[in-house]
Amino acid sequence: MVVDNADDAQAVFGSTEIPTSSSQYRGIWQYLPWEDKGRMVLFTTRFWEIAWAAANSGRNVLKLGVMSKEEAIQLLRSLIHKDEGDSDDFQTNGAELVRELECLPAAIKVAAGYIVTNYITVGTYLEHLQHVGSYNSPLLQGAIVTTWAMSIDRIGQSEHDSDQAAIELLAFVSLIEPKDIPGRLFPSLGGQQRQRSALWTLCRYGFLSNREKSNIFDTRKQVQMATQMWLEGRNELESQREQAIRHLCQVFPKPYWENYWTWRPLLPHAMHILRESKGNYGVERATLLARVGDAFKTDSRWSEAIECYEELSLHKPEVNHDEPTFELCNNLAWAYRHLNRHKEALELLTTIVDMQKELWPEDHPLLLASQAHLGEVYCETRKRDQGIELLTSIIERQRKIH
Repeated sequence: MVVDNADDAQAVFGSTEIPTSSSQYRGIWQYLPWEDKGRMVLFTTRFWEIAWAAANSGRNVLKLGVMSKEEAIQLLRSLIHKDEGDSDDFQTNGAELVRELECLPAAIKVAAGYIVTNYITVGTYLEHLQHVGSYNSPLLQGAIVTTWAMSIDRIGQSEHDSDQAAIELLAFVSLIEPKDIPGRLFPSLGGQQRQRSALWTLCRYGFLSNREKSNIFDTRKQVQMATQMWLEGRNELESQREQAIRHLCQVFPKPYWENYWTWRPLLPHAMHILRESKGNYGVERATLLARVGDAFKTDSRWSEAIECYEELSLHKPEVNHDEPTFELCNNLAWAYRHLNRHKEALELLTTIVDMQKELWPEDHPLLLASQAHLGEVYCETRKRDQGIELLTSIIERQRKIH
């Protein structure tokens, strides 16, 4: 098994501070097949501390050097048309191009894809690259991002409808999780044929890759970075974020167990864009935040549920005494309980019950539910007598109702 691009300690180990013992590792680490004999787990990462922790020592870490110029030239030649690889133009400009691309395999692959797709020579591509690099653009931060930026510019300048659709789709892809993208998550772009053409264009340029015999797609972080910078340069990044949130709000269903496999594959993508768009308090974002929080609650992922519910509570004015607000607070208290944060749950539920008593009669169903929740927390926090007294009074009131 290969864990590629393991550059986020939080994702790998469950904490930004790497624990001193592997027994304390959480994150994706706890789901890897360590008990299967004969299997090897290979991590690739740019960070030495992550490599050291994953390998349990420096002895199992292999540091890869930079590709040599000769290897880079050979790689470029293998990826382009044979005639071009054997041409005088390649002999003249091939070495200069790989030098410009810092001998990085990913950058060389992107450049080769551009050369093949647009039927140009290595020399022509090198001229384009140097021309793009002459601008003082925030896009141009490193060879890989520069090569992606060139391809984005090429598609963006096209007047073909399929290329314009590809740019729309690429903008959306740049704002979600880069891996495991279900095809049904993509915007329709005005029709199935237009969407198919856009997907074909993005896959042809290497912006997206389609997993074999599936409708699952992947992109790269460098693609997302280059696309976001390109959008930012055109003052379109925020508007694209709003469109992406609006689309996810439309396609992300209310999370029940019955439709688990409908919403579960969408969850990482929805959470990604929510984390990247904090400070935007639009109605669609609040709706998406509530559904994602409920999804994490349904999936018993309490830390993420709390993250959503706590942020969502900022959308609700303190004096808002409506039923959705009380439901949100009860959900947040429920999540606190599961992480043994009983003090916070107790304070929140006490406030809710006091507010509901002023609004509703003592036999109101939502008041009874909140009081039952509060009684359970009392029983869990060495206030058993208060809890039993409250729960007993609830039972007596319910008897009177029935």
